[in-house]
Amino acid sequence: MDDNRILQLRDNARAELMQINDVETGIKYLNKVKAIEAWAKAEKKSGEVQNIIAEQKIRTQRILGKLIKEGQEAGEIAKQSENQSNLMQDGNKVKKNLSEIGITAKQSSTFQKIAEIPDPDFEFILNEQKPEYADDINELTTSGFLRFAEAMKNGIAVFDIFCLNYKKFYLRVKRMFPAVEEKVNPPSDLKTLSEISDLYAKYVRLQLNPGIELSDFDSRLRFIAVIVKMLDPLFEIDDSPIRKGLASKLGEVLGCERTVISHLYKNVKNYMHIYTSFRDEVNYFYRKMAEIENI
Repeated sequence: MDDNRILQLRDNARAELMQINDVETGIKYLNKVKAIEAWAKAEKKSGEVQNIIAEQKIRTQRILGKLIKEGQEAGEIAKQSENQSNLMQDGNKVKKNLSEIGITAKQSSTFQKIAEIPDPDFEFILNEQKPEYADDINELTTSGFLRFAEAMKNGIAVFDIFCLNYKKFYLRVKRMFPAVEEKVNPPSDLKTLSEISDLYAKYVRLQLNPGIELSDFDSRLRFIAVIVKMLDPLFEIDDSPIRKGLASKLGEVLGCERTVISHLYKNVKNYMHIYTSFRDEVNYFYRKMAEIENI
């Protein structure tokens, strides 16, 4: 597989999607796109490339959501809550289970919710979101569109959702009230994520100091907390999840999967709020590791 496959996916996107006329074809195409997505992530392709793939995946999921709903309304596909006896008529099976068409109940629900977003709003969301993904910081996701769908279901118009444009708000505060911006967005102590490996060696040396006794679990939690604090000194006051790039780098340094880091990060946030001793120790290591002189 090479980059030409990505370009082909982009150039043939509309034609490929128009050929999806039934659930089975849609699932087959979705699996194809997901295989390309897995390859692109493994090869660490750019955010722009990964979002070309993600857009096609989400559009496919949206089509599947419509087809599943149509099949259920036509009595061809069973609903999740439907009794097994309703699938039979005169001894013959007249409806297919979701599992028989290769889809889970959760996927069916997610795809149908995304499909409920009106076409103009769906395209508006895509066009508004794309410019923000060129810098590799975020990515276009199914879960993101699901959040939009649920917000709209709760009566929030898509335009109102985007009126809560925090990026625009931040830029205006930065320009008009620089002192406020500096207070709520203090500068990071890290320039790049590549520094984390050297910081871990420094952290290990610090732990060898007399009087510092930490279990492996405690040590990992504190290191994660210190690194996140060096990137964002105010990280503990909000509910933002750990960034994927940061989680991947921490996992690489600590020898574990990114998902493990994400789980440990939740513990870090809880510990920072609950345990004063943990917070004090994190601040101790943070101050020491943020110093310019060598230890």
